[in-house]
Amino acid sequence: MPRIFTARDSLEANFVKSLLDQAGIEAVIEGELIQQIRGDIPLTMETLPKIVVRDSDLAATQTIIDEFRARKTHPTRSAGERWLCICGEKHNNQFTSCWRCGAVKPDPLP
Repeated sequence: MPRIFTARDSLEANFVKSLLDQAGIEAVIEGELIQQIRGDIPLTMETLPKIVVRDSDLAATQTIIDEFRARKTHPTRSAGERWLCICGEKHNNQFTSCWRCGAVKPDPLP
């Protein structure tokens, strides 16, 4: 089974595995438990959690991994957009009301 992804921690490994699971690709995380016993074990590419898949799933897997890496390095613009409340407080775009004064987020201009 080829190694297709090396994660920085088990959380990232499980997230990528869930993306593969959703696509119907069976994947296995290797080395996930090493983090729990790491202690004196040096942090290297060999000791980080790795995801492996069947040879037959390699092409489909690569597309999912590439999309994950692209989102990780270039998050969507809307996540960083902010809106200014009438009281002057700045909020991230996902919030629909002001925590300070309770005003509702204004509708975007047409």
